Amino acid sequence: MTRARIFYARVDEFWRKEEKYAYLDDLQDGGQIEWQELKPDAKHNWLTEGMRNDFEDFLPIASKGTKADSTTTSRVIYSLYGRGVSTSRDAWAYNFSTDTLRSNMVRTIDSYNGEVSRWRRKQNSNIDEFLNYDDQKVWWSESLKLSLQQVRHHSYSAVD
Repeated sequence: MTRARIFYARVDEFWRKEEKYAYLDDLQDGGQIEWQELKPDAKHNWLTEGMRNDFEDFLPIASKGTKADSTTTSRVIYSLYGRGVSTSRDAWAYNFSTDTLRSNMVRTIDSYNGEVSRWRRKQNSNIDEFLNYDDQKVWWSESLKLSLQQVRHHSYSAVD
């Protein structure tokens, strides 16, 4: 496999956009630019000039090690460790537009409720073979599958 090569050219950092464009227009050819080939470091950082390597010395927020061993004396900010809130539905449950968010949620809930109604009629023993796995409609987590098996319908209600 051929690895990409990265080239970098630097101009005065205080130049405005127009000055940079003028510089490129004057040269008319990328071959006249003084390119510097960048070699990534061990952490795959390319622009390392002026970077300080003190990140590794920072106190961790949490770690999987402290979660696995409650008696550990590791120095961490939080002794508990988890994924946080996980819906597996971020594409539908978050949006800057209230109207788009509402539309996404209603469509997802309608798709889910349709599967609940279909499940009630068929009651197939293997839910994974039964479900319609269309990621554009519903993302099936284990908890949502359980809700479907319990024939629980859901509804949308806006929260202000």
